[in-house]
Amino acid sequence: MKKGGIIVEGKFFAGFWTTSINSIIAKYVNSRYNLVEFIHFNRCFNHIRWKEVQADLASMNGRPSMQTCFQQLERSAANVYTLSIFHMFQPILVRATSMKVINMRQTGSYVIYSIGLDRTPNEMWHVFCCDIEMEFNCSCMRMESFGIPCEHIVCVLVHEDIEELPRSLVLPQWTKTTKVGLQNAVGFH
Repeated sequence: MKKGGIIVEGKFFAGFWTTSINSIIAKYVNSRYNLVEFIHFNRCFNHIRWKEVQADLASMNGRPSMQTCFQQLERSAANVYTLSIFHMFQPILVRATSMKVINMRQTGSYVIYSIGLDRTPNEMWHVFCCDIEMEFNCSCMRMESFGIPCEHIVCVLVHEDIEELPRSLVLPQWTKTTKVGLQNAVGFH
């Protein structure tokens, strides 16, 4: 065997040759990349993991400022959602201030709310609420598409003086506790 080694990013790896390391990596990673490209790839993943840890810390320890007159509802969302999801939800709360319930009617176990803007009453959305299970659906289908309640549903929550986000409007993957549940289930920290 030849004596020597390789230098990768300023570090000397004694006894390794680029071709031998590439063949070892090829056994585990079916790839056309060489060792240096693989190290850059690993560095990229480490950077992504670090940014995720920072975001997790900010979500768990950060206290976002409240921006609407719906303080209790906004605080409820801040306590449940991750910081990035909460920042997506805040503008929805702001837009809900320009909405109002135009009409509501009971049909069986559902209440159907007609929601409109103050300045354009001809444009309407319909929010369906099963008051027994506290489930909400809107004709705009934003909740089904993005997993975040729309301003029309928020308008209904405010109209009904609901100060805490119902569980049906909070997807588990958007919560601060998602990773804790995954870590405990899988058994790693």
